[in-house]
Amino acid sequence: MKKLVLLLTSLFVLTAVLCGCTQQQEKNQSYVSAAELSQEETDILKLVGAQEPILFDFTTYLGKSFSIQTMELENGSWSEPRTYSSSLDEDTFPFHGRIAIKQDEETGAILSLAVQGPHGFTHSSPTPDENAPTYSSHSTALLSSRVEIEPEKPIALQVYYGYADGQASHTSYIPDYALEHPEEIDSDYAQIVVITFSETPLS
Repeated sequence: MKKLVLLLTSLFVLTAVLCGCTQQQEKNQSYVSAAELSQEETDILKLVGAQEPILFDFTTYLGKSFSIQTMELENGSWSEPRTYSSSLDEDTFPFHGRIAIKQDEETGAILSLAVQGPHGFTHSSPTPDENAPTYSSHSTALLSSRVEIEPEKPIALQVYYGYADGQASHTSYIPDYALEHPEEIDSDYAQIVVITFSETPLS
């Protein structure tokens, strides 16, 4: 009887360990990274005279939804976000997606935001602000390394910095630092794009 109890206990512990390992492996395989167009895709864009977008790829085994948010710098902090949200279907896990962002380089305005997933494309084209100022110089800092996805934790994809004075020296912080320390940004204008995966489904 004792041997049976010990055997059942061992099987229970082994099952728990294997489940834990599987969950950890899935977490480690859920990530966001920078992406690039293939040569064929680049040639097509050149053929039609289209601007090459900024691209990011993601793969996730986690979450029930994700949101892409844009925020502007206001008095040393990030403003209330403009949000694009989409559902994640566990039946399609691992969920592979690609994000394409097209931005006006003179004003920083997001001209289009597209997400490609297993079931096709979704696309958003915000209405540009015709009164938005243009900047004599600008820079864009992008996510450069692979970042593991953690539910409810924002991942900064890119930051646009606009400068009224093109001659002055400025610091362009990488996206994750800019997200955490907006008070240190010294540009005349800044806009950040982040993505957040959530365990909460869309209502």
